[in-house]
Amino acid sequence: MAAHPDIDVCVDAITLRLSVRGADAYRTCWSVLLLVKHPTGSMSYEAEDTWIDNADFDGFVRQMNELHGGPGQRAELRDLSGQSFEQDGGAYFVLRFELAKGSVWEPTQDVVACSLMVREPYTGEGDADFRIRTLFSKDRIPLIARAFGSFPKWW
Repeated sequence: MAAHPDIDVCVDAITLRLSVRGADAYRTCWSVLLLVKHPTGSMSYEAEDTWIDNADFDGFVRQMNELHGGPGQRAELRDLSGQSFEQDGGAYFVLRFELAKGSVWEPTQDVVACSLMVREPYTGEGDADFRIRTLFSKDRIPLIARAFGSFPKWW
């Protein structure tokens, strides 16, 4: 991971850092670092070759802006692995934000459900899966949208 990531998002106990490793005309290769703090310690995930279509990246930024101030209900960014992570033909890396209604303690509060799912194949048999889902206030969306939207694109 680069000393200064190109995209650095920290929301509550979750930190996501993305750094460009390479690119071609239509897609970008990212290194990904995910840090999750929890009451008994922390977990992390790191990958050096997460390919994301540039048009999908642009779509994600648009969806994030619509999630905050427009009609949007969901924003999702997936890699181009072509592997099945979910039954609907997912990927090895999926970052998703969806509007939700509160929690058990505050059921009417507008919140955002953030899901991050990664899968890595073992060199032998099987896969390693990492999934996290958390809720946070909708007013944190501009911070995330700005982090992705301010990335200096070349396409």
